[in-house]
Amino acid sequence: MATRIRCCRFRGSSSAIPRFKQGASDRECVLLEKMSPADIAFNVARLRKEGATKSKHADALEAWWEIKQAAAGSAGGVRSR
Repeated sequence: MATRIRCCRFRGSSSAIPRFKQGASDRECVLLEKMSPADIAFNVARLRKEGATKSKHADALEAWWEIKQAAAGSAGGVRSR
């Protein structure tokens, strides 16, 4: 089951980040200034995993588009790197 994150931002300038809780599937948030070392490690890993997943999805979409354009005989590349 995927982890659900209820909050990540408060009104004003204070940011809230998901708090680490062993085995929790529903996360509560903690102010950035009050994060523990476990909260930091959990969020760094979570953000890096999300980034890697999004990069893979972008690569797949880009490859699909290039194959589609090649099949149509067009050279409409979308490389953004």
